[in-house]
Amino acid sequence: MLAPRIVKLLQAALTEYPDWEIIAAVALERKSWPEMGLTIRAHEIIDNLQRQYFPKEFQAIAYNENPLG
Repeated sequence: MLAPRIVKLLQAALTEYPDWEIIAAVALERKSWPEMGLTIRAHEIIDNLQRQYFPKEFQAIAYNENPLG
């Protein structure tokens, strides 16, 4: 769900709705992780992910703010 391609598609879907946002929270029932997630808006992505908790292969994921980029 948090794959950069999916996040970009969600962001692009918001271009006609500049006042809307999508909040994607990371919540795992069996892990005691702090609150974290993404706020996706047409013009920006606010990244509050704490990657040190992720497996190594997911720690380098980055999000381009340009919905067409």
